[in-house]
Amino acid sequence: MLVDIKSLEFRITKPWNEYALKNPWASFIPEFAEDNKGQKFMKPAGRSVVYRVIKEDGNQQEYVCDACGSDIRSVRVAHPVQNRPFHSSDSDQFRYEMVPYCPNCEEMPNCIGMPA
Repeated sequence: MLVDIKSLEFRITKPWNEYALKNPWASFIPEFAEDNKGQKFMKPAGRSVVYRVIKEDGNQQEYVCDACGSDIRSVRVAHPVQNRPFHSSDSDQFRYEMVPYCPNCEEMPNCIGMPA
């Protein structure tokens, strides 16, 4: 089911907007939309590929790519935390996030993100 993206109004929810403000390093902030039949969609902010919700259990959703039908995968992205000007690898800390992507329509996100 290919959806006309232009007909959907994607929005970032209040909790995700607050998360984005507190974590400017985050590379994944989702936007959500629902069509007139109740079908739910999500897309990462700033990206054009739309994911369709195929299963919901509370706050957990499973997605497929609306364009090609592939299961959406995710990769763990590490954002280095730099507390001081000079640091060694044994004292580095990271902030982690899971970033979704369609294996057919998008490139796999880089596992090393921007500094936090």
